[in-house]
Order: sequence, then C-alpha cells, then structure tokens
Amino acid sequence: NSEVVYMAIGDVSNRTSKMTFRQQLATDKYGNQTLNNINPSITEDKFLYFGNKISALTDKTLDKLIRTNSFDLALS
Repeated sequence: NSEVVYMAIGDVSNRTSKMTFRQQLATDKYGNQTLNNINPSITEDKFLYFGNKISALTDKTLDKLIRTNSFDLALS
C-alpha cells in the first residue's frame, strides 16, 4: 500500500543564481571562487561568455564553471 501526497505550489520568490569558478591552482589541486547574486534570467550562453571573461582576469586555469540557481517556494 503506497500513499501519494500532492502539494500545490503557490508562489516562487527570491530567485537567485551564483557562478562558481573551479580553477586549477597546481597539479591535482583545485580551488573554488563564487560570485553571488547573478541575474537569474541570464541565458546559458551569456553565463558562459561572462564566466570565461571573468576567469581570464586571473592567472589560474579555469577547470569548470558551475551555475547554481535557487528560489523559495510558498506552498498553498
């Protein structure tokens, strides 16, 4: 016997995005730097474009660019 619970989502608020740069610091050693409060409506291609431009300002090699989106849900 299984029970299914349904919830209605009412409102989505506090949408945010952050950009995390995983950079190679040395052989087999990596570090992360994160920029918060990125506009969540930015397209993926622009996110990648600006991430590469910002990373180029450092002397480290960009290994990975990570986008994290978050938001709050109000249940109704």
